[in-house]
Amino acid sequence: MKKIAISFLFIPFFSLASNIDVYSCNTCNYQQAVKVAEQHFQAPSCHWEKPGYQEEFGGGGYVCKSAKKELIVANPDTKIAYKFQVTTSAEFDFTTTVKELSLSSKEQSLLDSFYSIDKDIKSALKSISNTEYNQSSVLWVSASSDICKNSPISYFQDPRTVHKDFSNKLTAKMRSSSWHDFITDTEFTGGGLTIEKGGIGAKFSFQHNEMKNYISKIYGNSLDNILVFEVNYAGEINFDGKRQINFNYSLQRGASFIDGIEVDMLFGTGSQIDTTKTLLSNCVLDYIKKKGTIESGSSSGGGMGGNDSGSNNGGGMCLNKYNVTTCSTVNGDTHCTNASFIVPC
Repeated sequence: MKKIAISFLFIPFFSLASNIDVYSCNTCNYQQAVKVAEQHFQAPSCHWEKPGYQEEFGGGGYVCKSAKKELIVANPDTKIAYKFQVTTSAEFDFTTTVKELSLSSKEQSLLDSFYSIDKDIKSALKSISNTEYNQSSVLWVSASSDICKNSPISYFQDPRTVHKDFSNKLTAKMRSSSWHDFITDTEFTGGGLTIEKGGIGAKFSFQHNEMKNYISKIYGNSLDNILVFEVNYAGEINFDGKRQINFNYSLQRGASFIDGIEVDMLFGTGSQIDTTKTLLSNCVLDYIKKKGTIESGSSSGGGMGGNDSGSNNGGGMCLNKYNVTTCSTVNGDTHCTNASFIVPC
């Protein structure tokens, strides 16, 4: 029985010389597709050549041979694609010329497979997004490992579990897709999206897609606790060989909230929050104390001593300043920020 292989590693772009480059652009019309093609020229080959006369007087110059590259710009939403030949020359000035070509039947077949994959993935993302995965909203009682699993703060302690949960749900939703039966469990060593079929191949790039794919995870029944992720996919689909799709999840800190506070404001570099004035759940406070380091000399029985955040509390309140480094995945890379919190001892 064939199964789909899903992972969430993002690996550098895979390349085969025989594959044609395809640039996905989900907002492109013909004029915009031409502009995309102009950006992906092949540089002309140049060399220095001396003149055939009066060499004693010096002279000479660069001689450049024009270069040609064929590529495709495809809009997966409209299912319209354009094939171009991009010619570059540098005889006097550097110039780029774009000429439209006709798609072959095999190229169109590859594009149809891409359209099907893209549609099935987007449909699966839409069907599982904005779902309340964790119904429990008991976040204000004493912190415990079980209760805090239902808080978005748990993501920063174990992001892999959340990513795997997304991938499992996507896999389940795509079991009835038109291309699911062509996917098997194999080791994957490439990157980008490569499709090979009928003796030809294409490698797809998504850098020109302006409409991104997102998925969200709501904790409880309030948008005060929600994590939003941009989702990208990559992989290799060879109808006669390797077949695998990988998903990559990038936390959107500006669109995500914990305890009603934007994640970028809560954990952004340079952020300082006085928890005696800002209400945070016990799960978040527990995370701060476990992950943070107490700044030397910050403990005080009468405020923070020179720190404006704690000096107003007075009354003999003991306060600690915790410095917390929080990391998340952005486009396959680990992104870390440093924030500080004033917390009662």
